[in-house]
Amino acid sequence: MLKILRNAPARLLLAEIGRNAGVTNQILLVPEPLSHETERLLQELGDRIGMSAEVLTFQRIAHRALLREGGLAAPALDAGGRLLLLARAAGDVRARLREWGRVAGGAEFLNELLATIDELKHCECRPEMLGGSAKLEDLRLIWESFEAHAAQTAADPRDLLTQVGALLNERGSIAAGAKLYIDGFISFTAQEYGIITAFIRHGAVTAALPAPRAGDDADMFAQPLLTAERLKRIALKAGAEYSEQTCDTPVKQRRLTRVFSCPDMLAECDWAAGQAAEWIAGGAARDEIAVAVPAWDEYKSVMLSAFARAGIPVFADGVLPVSSKSAARFIEASLDAALNGFEPDAAAALIKTGLAPVTPDEGFMLDDYIKTHNIKGVFWTADRPWTAHPSGWGAKAFTDLDKARLETLNRVRERLRTPFVRLRRALSRSDTGEGFARALYGYLTDMDLAGALAGRREYLSGRGADREADEYRQLWGVIVRVLDNFVGILGGVTLRPEEFARLFALCLSQYEVGVIPVTLDRVRLCALDRLYRRELKYLIIAGANERHMPKRADAPGLLTDEERVLLEQYGVNMAPRAEERASRELYTIHKAFGLPDKELAVSFNTAGKSEMSVFVAELDVNIDVLAPPMDGGGAEWHSDRSPLKAWEALLPPGGALSASRMESYSSCRWAYFSRYGLALRKRGAPGPAPKDAGSMIHAVLEGMALEVMARGGFRTVERGAALEIAGQAADRWLEALPEHDRAGARIKALTARLKQSAVQVAGNVYDELSVSEFQPLAVEHRFTTKDRVPLTGVIDRIDGWIHDDRLYLRVVDYKTGLKKFSLRDVWHGLGMQMLCYLFALNAWDGRPAEPAGVLYLPAHDRFVQAGAGVTDTEVSRKLHSLLKRSGIILSDPAVISAMERGDEKLFIPVRLKRDGGPDARSQVADAARLGLLRRHVEDAMGRLSESIESGSVEANPVCRSASESQCDYCDFAGACYLDGGDSPRMLDGAANIWEKMGERYGPDASAKTGG
Repeated sequence: MLKILRNAPARLLLAEIGRNAGVTNQILLVPEPLSHETERLLQELGDRIGMSAEVLTFQRIAHRALLREGGLAAPALDAGGRLLLLARAAGDVRARLREWGRVAGGAEFLNELLATIDELKHCECRPEMLGGSAKLEDLRLIWESFEAHAAQTAADPRDLLTQVGALLNERGSIAAGAKLYIDGFISFTAQEYGIITAFIRHGAVTAALPAPRAGDDADMFAQPLLTAERLKRIALKAGAEYSEQTCDTPVKQRRLTRVFSCPDMLAECDWAAGQAAEWIAGGAARDEIAVAVPAWDEYKSVMLSAFARAGIPVFADGVLPVSSKSAARFIEASLDAALNGFEPDAAAALIKTGLAPVTPDEGFMLDDYIKTHNIKGVFWTADRPWTAHPSGWGAKAFTDLDKARLETLNRVRERLRTPFVRLRRALSRSDTGEGFARALYGYLTDMDLAGALAGRREYLSGRGADREADEYRQLWGVIVRVLDNFVGILGGVTLRPEEFARLFALCLSQYEVGVIPVTLDRVRLCALDRLYRRELKYLIIAGANERHMPKRADAPGLLTDEERVLLEQYGVNMAPRAEERASRELYTIHKAFGLPDKELAVSFNTAGKSEMSVFVAELDVNIDVLAPPMDGGGAEWHSDRSPLKAWEALLPPGGALSASRMESYSSCRWAYFSRYGLALRKRGAPGPAPKDAGSMIHAVLEGMALEVMARGGFRTVERGAALEIAGQAADRWLEALPEHDRAGARIKALTARLKQSAVQVAGNVYDELSVSEFQPLAVEHRFTTKDRVPLTGVIDRIDGWIHDDRLYLRVVDYKTGLKKFSLRDVWHGLGMQMLCYLFALNAWDGRPAEPAGVLYLPAHDRFVQAGAGVTDTEVSRKLHSLLKRSGIILSDPAVISAMERGDEKLFIPVRLKRDGGPDARSQVADAARLGLLRRHVEDAMGRLSESIESGSVEANPVCRSASESQCDYCDFAGACYLDGGDSPRMLDGAANIWEKMGERYGPDASAKTGG
């Protein structure tokens, strides 16, 4: 007998079960996720009903039948065992495969292959039914091999429902005289239809299925309508009575539906937690609230963090694969390190799991050291200790703290090295599944992974994280089970070490850990398609963006929809095709929006130009903008975070600011705070880095300038002698490095290249100063002012020239990068370092001084393409043009001539017209404009200093253009809460800057832009 109820609420079936309280063998069949809630609703009917009715799932029905008929104790493969057995089966027939021969042993392929076989088994397909294409023939060969191995090893649990369906149809068993009520399904697999058929034939079945109402889109009900037709055909074929009834269930009238637009996912999750807190404060119970997200995997960690910050207990739906836990990452990183020469990333990944026998402080120190020095291979396995400086390449000397750090590093390294070496040797001597499994087990024992997991469990339990603690309790048992499977199933099978590592990782992914919390008085967080609730009062749907709702419903496994159609022609009832999967997705969304009794709140985000789902648009409600997307424009953007009042950490000792600090703060306040307030640093690459090139070039130019001036100056000393002095300064800098004599071939080659670059730059400096009246007065000059804004710094070089009894000073800054002087940057408070230095030098040796200008000197080597016949002089001229200085120079003709003799200026940024004056492109300014610059720099420094003292550290990166942002070069972008794609501080153009300065500061308002 079959009865179909359309649109019947769960309580209607429960009421019918209650009316049959005296009838035994009543079964309410529901999906697994609904079983707990349905049991609670059944218990509300009273103990008498509980004695005559029970809630079962298909798996529980199968176990009940085998318990009565026998066969429940038969050995069965677990999830990992199935995968390994499939790997063995594919290996046996690999030579006969036409389509999949090359990929048959791949770990990811095996995962997809297993999903395909599972789908076919659910459809009650058999290997002999496959054919018609090379792919299906390959699938048949592998499947037949798998079944043959399973017959000799243990049963495949995926065959259980098929066997039970045949048993119930043949004997009746628990189906005889039973009243089966079905609720919560919209479709069934072929295996499940087989079990339902037995109950229709031997008992009575009442199935509750949804149906469209007036105004509904019939497409979203395609699946339940097809299911009803299929059940009807089964009843007619079995000769059973059939009836159908549509229930007049009123549509729920919610009190409120709200939709919110959020700028990004983080804001959305914070909003969801806040909305839940608001409902709880208003009297809602936590278990009456659910949060469902279409893209759950993308949102999960952020949503959990948001609810944790709000202090709201949650139950996150779904169990986690073991492969996502730290124990799996520990094993994966260990195998990766042992098989691939202990690469720094693999060793660091192992340390960061927190399960290695190192303390957190030791782990941080070790991670930094191995990445700084690129330690791998023999440097891990050799008996000799590490000797490189803990601070990295270029450090000058070992302090007592450095020595203590190095001793600690070597102790920790030895603690890890011995197990690593044993594992590497054991893996190299093994070639079978059993050999590899025993090698890995020995390593895990040496590293005491079981003890580390137990320690983590106790730590979590002590902090009240009982669920996470129980997950750690399960992990060691799963790992041992996987190792046992390798011994039992692949024990004698030949494998390569890399193949073992891939299979082990994939095998771990087949297992899951998770527990149901002791109390379910928690807000439920889940994927939208796992919102298995019969009754709910409050629902939040987050992430309702068009790209996620509806989401693309891809079929599992390796078969295309065309191949599924081909199999249906062979009599296989395949899983839903694309259009049917899309219909199922539409129904899932429809059901979710109609589930809550009281309130529905929906959010979407506009990050990356995302759009709202059409389902949200159909709600016909107002959309509240929670926080508008950030629009930088030309305005300054302020964070909603409270300013940090820790200005003591932002100011240097004594309160004097350096120009480089000012530059950093002006470029981005958050980057300044990260560097100076938090003292963060970016780990350098092994060997010479750009900063090392800068250090060496500064040392070389300083050494050359001091020695040349001591010998009479650049117009006296020959060029060859000056370059020899530069080379000697480079050698002294290199020899002062620790371990210089023991450096490897790569480091020696890099340092030789570095020396060559430094000497080339020194040659360019010599060529300039040999034709200049300006000569070095000081190099690496340290100074501190006592002005309104105290300033400190180190000036790379100060040049001077005396003319008409007046001292003119020029500031030169060595730039190893490509930075050039920009008046636009100065207007926006950037690039003021040299100007700060120049205007701070009011006198020299007690003598008043006049500012003559500032120059950026390109302190890096350049290459010139030159064809045959090009003379050395022509090459030199081209090279000088590439190394031309940028900056700003006093427009006095005498000063320009003194800086570089001759009509053609190869070094300074000036081009002369026929009348001898500088042209419009020359970077010059008269005394009045230099006065404006002085006032602008002082004003900008004052404002920056006040902002620093106020503790303002919001992220406000400079964007010089739509394609160039300060974030592109920031060492601290990974710790920043600002999306680097935004541009909160776009610099405007460079037009009329002199006029703008005149209007703001002085009388020269009519000055034209130029120079």
